[in-house]
Amino acid sequence: MAQRDRSQRMQVALLGLRAASPDVTGACVVSRDGLIIAAELAEDTDEELVGAMAATALASAERLSREWLHGDLRQTWLVTSAGQVAIALLPGDAALMLMVRPEANAGLVQLGLRQAVAELSRVA
Repeated sequence: MAQRDRSQRMQVALLGLRAASPDVTGACVVSRDGLIIAAELAEDTDEELVGAMAATALASAERLSREWLHGDLRQTWLVTSAGQVAIALLPGDAALMLMVRPEANAGLVQLGLRQAVAELSRVA
């Protein structure tokens, strides 16, 4: 029951994030194993694929951070011509992933990301 309540509170936080930031087109909390814990994604999005890709991106960014920068990863951003993806670590074994429009205001998205990480950290 506690796990379901945690997932529901995370879902509410993700809904709030998307409502507050129209540039965020999708958001999910994913385990390091690639399992979706909570998600607010477009209806036609393959959640299994999103989870697997998030886990892969996170593992690669963590390795780069450790081996080249000699530090602990906090977050990573991917910027493409079609959009952006931000992944931020949460306490424990999870991360928050946002899908963002290409023309988004990066400062506002970063602010929303920090606020969501703080809120989700209280839930986690």
